[in-house]
Amino acid sequence: MKLKFNIWLLLSALLSVVLAIDLAFSYQKLKSETRAETEYDAKTIYGFMMATRRVYQEQFIASKLPVNDATIGLLPAHSFSRISQDFANWNNNGIIFNNVSDVPRNPKNQADQFELESINWFRSNPDATEQMRDIVTEQGVGYLLFTAPIRIEPFCLKCHGERAAAPSSIRERYSEAYGYKVGDMRGVVSIRIPTKHFQYRVYRLWAGQLVKSLVGYATIFLALGFILDRLVIRRLSRLKDSAQQIANGEYDARDTQDQRQAKKPDAHDEISDLANTFDRMAEKVQNREAEIFNLAYFDPLTKLPNRRLLMDRLNQGMIASHRSQTYGALLMLDLDQFKTLNDTQGHDVGDQLLIAVAQRLTENVRQEDTVSRPGGDEFVVILDNLNQDATTAAKQAEMIAEKVREALCKPYKLKGVEQLHESTASIGMTLFIGHENTSDVLLKQADVALYQAKDAGRNRLRFFNPEMQDTIDKRTSMENALRLSIRQNELQIYYQPQVDKHGRIFGVEALLRWFRPGIGMVSPADFIPLAEESGLILPIGEWVLKTACTQLKAWSNHADTRNLELAINVSARQFHQAEFVTQIATCITLFGINPTRLKLELTESIVLENIADVVQRMQQLRALGISFSMDDFGTGYSSLSYLKQLPLDQLKIDQSFVRDISIDFNDAAIVRAILAMSQSLGLNVIAEGVETQAQHEFLLANGCKAFQGYLFGKPMPIDELEKHFDLLPDVDIS
Repeated sequence: MKLKFNIWLLLSALLSVVLAIDLAFSYQKLKSETRAETEYDAKTIYGFMMATRRVYQEQFIASKLPVNDATIGLLPAHSFSRISQDFANWNNNGIIFNNVSDVPRNPKNQADQFELESINWFRSNPDATEQMRDIVTEQGVGYLLFTAPIRIEPFCLKCHGERAAAPSSIRERYSEAYGYKVGDMRGVVSIRIPTKHFQYRVYRLWAGQLVKSLVGYATIFLALGFILDRLVIRRLSRLKDSAQQIANGEYDARDTQDQRQAKKPDAHDEISDLANTFDRMAEKVQNREAEIFNLAYFDPLTKLPNRRLLMDRLNQGMIASHRSQTYGALLMLDLDQFKTLNDTQGHDVGDQLLIAVAQRLTENVRQEDTVSRPGGDEFVVILDNLNQDATTAAKQAEMIAEKVREALCKPYKLKGVEQLHESTASIGMTLFIGHENTSDVLLKQADVALYQAKDAGRNRLRFFNPEMQDTIDKRTSMENALRLSIRQNELQIYYQPQVDKHGRIFGVEALLRWFRPGIGMVSPADFIPLAEESGLILPIGEWVLKTACTQLKAWSNHADTRNLELAINVSARQFHQAEFVTQIATCITLFGINPTRLKLELTESIVLENIADVVQRMQQLRALGISFSMDDFGTGYSSLSYLKQLPLDQLKIDQSFVRDISIDFNDAAIVRAILAMSQSLGLNVIAEGVETQAQHEFLLANGCKAFQGYLFGKPMPIDELEKHFDLLPDVDIS
């Protein structure tokens, strides 16, 4: 059990930390105590040396022996150096002691570097009686050095007082170390204790303490571990086992032992409370298991399998199909005009219809089939085990789907609705066998077929076919390529001239062209609608606007071109952007163009969305100096009412009327009416698609004064346009 391991690990870590701290403190304490004992031993040696020195000194003086080579060794200064040397023969602890001076009469009593430092320190600290410090000799040997001062006492003056008063044998033998007074410092007692012996003693004592501590803490560790195991770990382990049983679906699992424990008044604790809480939770989980399962896998409204269970059933069906090599089918249904019912009658009525549809679907498919509701008004049916022949399987699926469609077309009696409700369904179908396609692909295929059924007029059945998917794939590929074309500069502007009745160019229309690598020019009829639907028309439209403004700025620098008008097409989505007017104003300022030279061509679809907002926006742009042309006039919902309201400058007669103007009486009549109406409203008119002289003459004869078409020039790059009309060369706008 991981918890058990973690508790033992935590306990061992905690005790290890406590043990380490305890041992560290005990080591420092032992070290301090041992040092104190060592210092005490040194003081004992010091006391012995000083007592011996005094006795030797007094005895020698009292003996009145002459100082000569035979008696010199009896003097303390000489005898202690010899005793120190002989001491090593009787003791192997390495202790060295001597009395030393900075002015010795015996060369063996000469103080070394460390002892001289001590002598100087005592002279600087006359009240000090001892000093203990660590030293390391030049040979790298460490010692604890104990020093204590040797001061002149009254009996010392006999040999170290005034020289004249000293015995003759002393005066004759020594010439220095005279003139001392009582209390003066003569030297120090030096006692050196090897550090390694000191440390060995510390380690030996500490090792014994370590063993005792390890045994003690190990006992505590095991005792605490046993107590925790009995009181916590085992009980939590039982709770864990019960939880695992519940996780495995055994919802009757209970921690009975802790339940009994909790009933005892004197044995009530937090783990018992946790066990009781756990058991209550298990009961709630057990009671709600069916509810949770239904919420997870079934639609709460229709009680049909939801999308999650649908995907599971579909995968199971594909496995069974692979095993038996039998075709299955996937049907996707969508209720026609369901949103209208929801909006007009309310969601309660809509829910009634969904429940009724679910019931009819279940009643009109086979028992082994799966009916599901992924969401909204969409239903999906899985038909398993149809036939091993694809054609036969398709016919069977079609028969079942047609039966379902007919059943769903029957009237519904809905509460709150007086009349019987009529409803239809569109159905898309696709066959599957084994794992030829993934479940996501099958759903996509059925959805595509459903889209085709709706597109065909609703209340239809449609089978998915590869050609349909190929069209969708090509459309997706083109959208992705169009998205890249903006960044990779594949788009170009071509310009088609607009001429007056004398054939003189007064303006051009900017037309978008796409040169796709590896394919060539893509027809605007193919990619412009796609750009509209995908939203790419917004960045494309902004690029066209900036390119046009750049060209107008280039033309404004030359007298021959500064009066040319440049017309650009604006889509409905682009025009209805909240920041469109600001975008135009920014470009005018940024490029420094004459706004009266820029014309926006609008389509009737722009006007139909909200004419009041359109008029307001057009007036804002008109205040900037922009002019407007109504493109493709006559092909949509042409109305005199909006022509009267809109601040237009020009109408453009669509080429569909101009094409047969010389041979079709109806087209001729429409063109005459547009020209007459425009004159009455004070609007200029330009005819597009003029390709023959006959068309041109008819338009001239009926009062048309502006023309655009292949008769005067096809759409062309800017450099070709300027050569064709002998205009000044443009400026590099890259």
